Amino acid sequence: MIDAMPMKKSITTLESEIRALDPWFQNIDLGRELRTKLAPCANEPLNHPQPTWEFIRPCLPSDLAGKSVLDVGCNAGFYCFESKRLGAARVLGIDSQRREIAQARLAAGILGIDVSFMRRSVYDLSIADIGCFDLVFALGLLYHCRHPLLALEHLAEVTHGTLIVESAVAPPGWTAAPETSLLGGLARPLTSAFFLENGPDEKEAVFNWFLPTASCLAALLRSAGFTNVRHVPISETRAIFLAERGLETSLDASSISYQARFASSIAALSVTKSAPLTLTVSAWNIGTAPWAASSGHEGELDAVFLGVHLLDANDNVIEWDFRRCRLPLPGILHPGGRFDFSVILMSPDSPGTYFLEFDLVRESDAWFEELGGTPLTVNLVVAAD
Repeated sequence: MIDAMPMKKSITTLESEIRALDPWFQNIDLGRELRTKLAPCANEPLNHPQPTWEFIRPCLPSDLAGKSVLDVGCNAGFYCFESKRLGAARVLGIDSQRREIAQARLAAGILGIDVSFMRRSVYDLSIADIGCFDLVFALGLLYHCRHPLLALEHLAEVTHGTLIVESAVAPPGWTAAPETSLLGGLARPLTSAFFLENGPDEKEAVFNWFLPTASCLAALLRSAGFTNVRHVPISETRAIFLAERGLETSLDASSISYQARFASSIAALSVTKSAPLTLTVSAWNIGTAPWAASSGHEGELDAVFLGVHLLDANDNVIEWDFRRCRLPLPGILHPGGRFDFSVILMSPDSPGTYFLEFDLVRESDAWFEELGGTPLTVNLVVAAD
């Protein structure tokens, strides 16, 4: 399926609109003898990114029919348009730069291709905001990130399938073989990367921040929760990495994680004492393990339950199991899935300020917070009458 209708404007008008957004980093054939890029830009050749695409294309299925695709750092949308041509059902491009998003929207309009574009930072990505995707591109992105592991963790949250990373890497001659570190008394593999020193006033205006070795980038991907990490060299200084997230067939015991993200339209409540109250909460499975529904019996060791803790204004526990209930699931909630539920509670019988903390618990394992998750906290003010 392609698509929306191409723009019905004159060649002269379209050429003027294209040139108004110069310079273009990506060279895109817009048809009708129109192209986005007329000269090399930012040390990339005139035909960029076509040569990179020729390395990436063999890593993809023969078609993307029915798949969802996210391109983070999409620039003018080249990879988004190619994904749509391969049959992808949903394609979203994200970039933090206003001009690049304007370029991408103009190109999509001229081509008549149905692709959405949003201005977002990689650090803003969340399943609650954009959902999850079968295929995620992070091409020429990570070395521009001040916080590469944090960026990969956000990419992991919205990946339910395959992440493809293309990156600059340090040439082999620059690096030593991976070793083992005993830092903190724990033996861990030690890999190397290079930090590019930038002035304190440059911040995000700086183009590059770090140069990883291939082994370091693979380690970062695994540390962010990806599995089955594969390295596809392009040259001594560029490489492609493929990694999986949320695919049950790729999991082993060491890579299984239970993680949730919560959301509620209510952050604070004011009620009278001993009064019933209902809160509606959404939860997304952002881990790598499916959640099993329970039948309501707390002895079910593999089931996931919802718990609500009652805390005082100083964050001290008043009642740990203020509410414990089964999840309203029809069966299994796989990674990337979402469910909405309403919880009925009775407010405390003493006036004051409290916190309601919502978390999930796997009876055979632990509370999700103990496994690295973040509970949902709602402020509760109880009046005398």
